[in-house]
Amino acid sequence: VLASFVLSCATNAQTYEKVKTTDHWEAYKSGSGKGRFCFVGSEPIKKKGAYKRRDKTYVLVTHRPNDKKNKV
Repeated sequence: VLASFVLSCATNAQTYEKVKTTDHWEAYKSGSGKGRFCFVGSEPIKKKGAYKRRDKTYVLVTHRPNDKKNKV
């Protein structure tokens, strides 16, 4: 399911390679050299609430080594 979200976010210029899948997370990488980055994503494990309208919720954590920014 997360893979379909990731692929829907991809542009024609970017391709994402799935690196690993665990129980609840999927890891991807893209780019090379200074443009390299990676991210992990997951859907919530617990879904509570009586929502009448709500799209799917995802969590994405990115790592872009070339940006050299921490604690953002």
